Amino acid sequence: MKMLRIAASSLLSLSLVSFGCDSAKQVYNPPVEQTAPTVLEVDGDPFLGKKAIEQGTLGETTSHHNAFSQVSLMPKPPVEEAPYRNRRRMDLDQLTASLKTVSDGLEWTVNGQNQFDVLASTLGKPDFNTITSEDLDPSAMFLKFLNDASRDICFQMVERDLQRTVSTRVLFKHATPEMTMANNANAIEINLVYLLKRFHGMSSVASCDDCDEDTPNALGPELQQWVWLYQAAEHVSSSPVDAWRTVCVALINHPDFYMY
Repeated sequence: MKMLRIAASSLLSLSLVSFGCDSAKQVYNPPVEQTAPTVLEVDGDPFLGKKAIEQGTLGETTSHHNAFSQVSLMPKPPVEEAPYRNRRRMDLDQLTASLKTVSDGLEWTVNGQNQFDVLASTLGKPDFNTITSEDLDPSAMFLKFLNDASRDICFQMVERDLQRTVSTRVLFKHATPEMTMANNANAIEINLVYLLKRFHGMSSVASCDDCDEDTPNALGPELQQWVWLYQAAEHVSSSPVDAWRTVCVALINHPDFYMY
C-alpha cells in the first residue's frame, strides 16, 4: 500500500513537471533585438520636419521619395497662342459701309430697299432672339449675294461716272472710257494702281520706296494679274467701259476686299 502511494506521488510530480515545461515552451518569447530609428538627413543635418525641401528635389534629398523623383511639382506652362488669327469676312454692316465707301455712296438696292437689310436673317445676322452671333465664314450663299451686289453697284458706278466730270469720277479716275490698251496702256495701268488702293488698300509706295504713288510697276506681279484681266475683258467685249465694269466686279469679289 505504501509502495502504491509512493508510485502515485511520483507520477503526479512527473506530470506537474512535464506540464510546467510544456507551458513554459508555449509562452516563452525570445527577446527582439532593438535597433535605433532611422534619422533622415537633409544636406547632412537631421531632418526634423522644420527644414523646407525645395520643390522637385525630394528624390535627391530623401531616399524614400526616389519613386517620385521624375515627377515635376510645377504646373504646366500655358500654351502660347499663335500671334495671328484666321481671316474672317466682314459682317453685313461692315460690308455695306465698305461698299458705300469705295463706290462713293452707292448701295445694293431694289425698289429703294437695301438688299443686305432684306437678306439679313438669311445671311445669319443676329436678331438677338433666335441668333446672338453672326457667322463670319465666307459661305457659298454669302459669296452668291456678294456677287449680285457687286454687279449692281458696278453698273451704277459706270453709269454715274459717264455722267460726271473727270475730276469727280470714281472708276475712271486716271483713264477715260475711250482709252484702250492699244492707245494708252500706261494710263490704264495707273488707273488699276489707283483702284487696287481704293478697293484693297494696296499701296504702291509700300512696294517701291523710290516710286511715285501711281507708278504702274510699283506693285509688280500683283498688278500684272489685273492688267491681264482688263486686257482679256477688253479683248472679249471690245469695249473699255465693259472691261472696267469687269474689273470693278472682280475687285469686290476678291477676298482682299471682304476678308480681314
